[in-house]
Amino acid sequence: MIKPAVSVKIALIAVALLYLYSLWHREPDVDDAWIGEHAYWLVEKGYVKSELMHGITNQHVRNIVHHKLFTLNGALFIVLFGFSLWTLKSVSLMWLMIFSVIFFITIRRKEGSPAAWFAMLLMAVNAFIFQYSFVYRPEIMVMTLGFISWLLLDQYLQNRSSPALIFSGLFAGLAAAAHLNGLIFIMAGGLLLVWNRKLFPAIIFGLSVLPSLSVYF
Repeated sequence: MIKPAVSVKIALIAVALLYLYSLWHREPDVDDAWIGEHAYWLVEKGYVKSELMHGITNQHVRNIVHHKLFTLNGALFIVLFGFSLWTLKSVSLMWLMIFSVIFFITIRRKEGSPAAWFAMLLMAVNAFIFQYSFVYRPEIMVMTLGFISWLLLDQYLQNRSSPALIFSGLFAGLAAAAHLNGLIFIMAGGLLLVWNRKLFPAIIFGLSVLPSLSVYF
């Protein structure tokens, strides 16, 4: 009889193979073009504009509202690997790999190896992971940066480590700079500190957000 732990690993391998197969001839997403154009023009012109949105709020001249840190990440990939659909899609894939490693190590330390493998399986079968990890959109990047921020904040609450508190704020700011939905990590982190009656640390956390959030401006 197959042990549960082995069954989980077999299922995870099967899902991973299915995921890899799904990458082959993956349909382009509308955001691959729309958001990918921002990174393209940043490399070509040094600033962001959009011909796809030509005539709408003068975005064909200049676009100042976009996912700033994510655009920079995409531009870096274009410089390194050239402009292509697969280059842009690979940005989210890279962030999924980073998240997976951090997530697995975290669960294994807290709950043990069997729980870590099971948690990986639960993550892997999530339809949004399948979709957004190979689309040029910032969700996976924001998820990763926000998770790191929470881990560091948890470390501060456990050990009273000032560097952990400061870096937690920095990563929360980076999450917001990648997509403004990431502001939730700043708000949640501040509320968590206030809930734990850490008023001065909450202020430090808020100030620590500013250098990384300033990427957006």
